Order: sequence, then structure tokens, then C-alpha cells
Amino acid sequence: MDREEFETYLNANSRVVAIFRSQALAYQHSKNRQRAASKRWSKTAVTSAVDKMVSQFVDNVYDKLKNTLKKVS
Repeated sequence: MDREEFETYLNANSRVVAIFRSQALAYQHSKNRQRAASKRWSKTAVTSAVDKMVSQFVDNVYDKLKNTLKKVS
């Protein structure tokens, strides 16, 4: 199973990615409110940052599972 298949599987069979995305969005909005008004990010930039966090999260989970399976085999 490659990484994209893994992410599709997670989205279809678990809410973990949706929950992580929700918490990442809240975190990014909180960080954005702390910035000076002239330095605040647009909604597009916030969404992009959240997408990057989600991608890194899925990559980390995928890599850890892949490495665990290699050790077991």
C-alpha cells in the first residue's frame, strides 16, 4: 500500500485525519489572531498551512507503520 492509498484508507475508515485537521485549523487560527493585523495570513494561507500539517501527519503515521511492519517481518 502506498502513501496515497493509506490516506484514502484512513479517510474512509477513521476520523483521525478529520479530527487532526479540525485541531490544526483551530491552532492556525489561534496563531493568526496573535499576529499583528498587518501580518495576518489570508484564509488561503491558513488553509495551506493546515494542509501541510495534515500531510506531514499522514506521512509520519505511514512511515512509522511501514517501519514497524518491516521489523515484524
